[in-house]
Parts: sequence; C-alpha cells; structure tokens
Amino acid sequence: MEDDEQSYEQDQSYSDELVENKILDNHTQEQIIKAKFYIPDENKYKYIHLKIAPSTIPNAGMGVYAVDDIPKGASGLYRGIKRPLRRGNAYYSWIVYEYDMETGETISNKEMFLLDATNKNTSNWTRYVNCGLKKRFNNMSCMQKFDKIYYYAIKNIKPGKELFIDYGKDYRKVNLGMKGTY
Repeated sequence: MEDDEQSYEQDQSYSDELVENKILDNHTQEQIIKAKFYIPDENKYKYIHLKIAPSTIPNAGMGVYAVDDIPKGASGLYRGIKRPLRRGNAYYSWIVYEYDMETGETISNKEMFLLDATNKNTSNWTRYVNCGLKKRFNNMSCMQKFDKIYYYAIKNIKPGKELFIDYGKDYRKVNLGMKGTY
C-alpha cells in the first residue's frame, strides 16, 4: 500500500479552491468552492462552483449544493487517505476493490483498502455528499478506476440542488433505518 502522504500529495491537482466563506447562525460555516470536474462531452476538465452548507436532511450535518450547472456525466475525484480495511471511518470511506493494472477496471470483489475522507485537510467536497432518503433523490453515483473513486452526475443538476449519492443497502438499513425497497 502507498504511503498516506504520498497518496494525498498525488491528488493535489484535484484540490478545491475556496471562493467565499460565511459564518451563519450558530457558527455554522457556509463555503463556496471551485471544484475540478471532468466533463466527458467536452473532453476536458473544468471548475464548477459548489456550496457546502447545512443539508436539507435533518441532522445530516453539511451537504453539497450546485452553484453552477453540473452536466450529466461530469465527475470529480473522491479524495481521502488510503487506510487498511476496517481501520477507517465507515461514514467517510469507500472500499477500493482489486483492479486490472492496465485498464483500471475492477476485476473481483476482493477488498483492497479504504479511501477515508474523515480528515477535512486531506479530503474534498465529496465527503459532504449525503445519501438520498429516496432513490429518486440521488443525482450522483460513484465508480472506481484504478485505485481512485470518482463521483459522477447521473443526471443534469441545476443550481440550488443538493447533491445526493446512494451509500448502499447496508448503510441505508443500519444508519437510516430503511427496510425493503429503496
């Protein structure tokens, strides 16, 4: 496994840039950032403004909102520190599975390590994307390519919309109390 700091340093090109920082009621911070996205229809990277502010989901903490249009297919890197399995924070981690060294595609369900975005200094906006309370609310999904996780828009997202992603059946059952169909 790579050294944690080296992994973090290699992902610096995906760093968010703070544009505006406000203190809201009860000392809650709201931030406007520029986040780097890959836009497949344009075959280029582009900065998109996002807002990190209290989520519309009660007791969920912070959420992420589109400030600019986010086109379907746009993807951003999930930044975090590589951790051994079961050594990361389950609320801020994705599992990285065994992958083909040439194509980057996952080749098995063998769990390799976690990408843990608990630390705000070594993560990015993706740590604040919450799980939609209903499947139809989700406007993001994730994919693994090599040892990286990317969040991508599964539909066009208009300014003001909160970003949501499905954290998976186990998370929904244990943490959201959801049973049955999603």
